[in-house]
Amino acid sequence: MAVLATGSVVKVLGGIDIQNPGPPVEPGFALFLSPIGYLSWNSDWYGTLGDQSKIFAPINRFLDYASEAMKSRGKSFVLGMLTHWLLKPGDVERVADRTDTDALDIWTRHATMRRYGTVMILRRVTLPAGDQLQMIWYDPWRNDEKVQKMYGARKTAIFDYRAEVVEKMKHWAATNAVIIHSRYWGGYPSVDPLVAGDSVKLSLEYLGRLVSADRVEDILPDKTGFLKQGFYMTKS
Repeated sequence: MAVLATGSVVKVLGGIDIQNPGPPVEPGFALFLSPIGYLSWNSDWYGTLGDQSKIFAPINRFLDYASEAMKSRGKSFVLGMLTHWLLKPGDVERVADRTDTDALDIWTRHATMRRYGTVMILRRVTLPAGDQLQMIWYDPWRNDEKVQKMYGARKTAIFDYRAEVVEKMKHWAATNAVIIHSRYWGGYPSVDPLVAGDSVKLSLEYLGRLVSADRVEDILPDKTGFLKQGFYMTKS
């Protein structure tokens, strides 16, 4: 059998999961490769979700990864994709009661498995007084009526989820002595009919634009650039 990779390469690429999200993809930024599916880990969901949920990371894992990437590896940007389930206890019970064990069936045929996708960009801002953190949250809901219509029945759950993510960010920042410089939310969604109206596909498309750019700064330059792209500064 041919040797396809050395041990050191296998160590980095052979097991991308919540413990090893993968290597940085470009010198100026790091990409967290595990989708962020939880606000906190819930082991009860493992069997319910077709034994697939362990490939998803809780948000604190992403934040710890971002801290290490910026402090130890000098990254200016850390990118991650949030894919949150809008599950209710009744949804989990209905899926758990099913007799089939086909993970593909569970994930593709039931509306309860629909996820809500966004992209989190954490940016290091260097100031004379020291480094601070800018939080840029690409969320198709802000400017996409199709997304708002699709998830309209779960509007309250999405708003609650968004608020909880922000609170976890603030708690993490306070615990790690990180000063949050500013927060932006929104972003214009793609008009590509292949992704329009689907928050997960829109987020993947946006993430693709970021990682394929010569420099992330060209897409996310400054406050004026944010406003032109449909972001607005949040204060709460």
